[in-house]
Amino acid sequence: TVPQTLKTWTVAETIIGVAGLAFTLLLRLVV
Repeated sequence: TVPQTLKTWTVAETIIGVAGLAFTLLLRLVV
């Protein structure tokens, strides 16, 4: 179903966004 796919995509986008932000912060701390 479309709503299910949309919901899953939104969750994936959120996880990727948070992971990217955390990775950037860690990279700044290391460098």
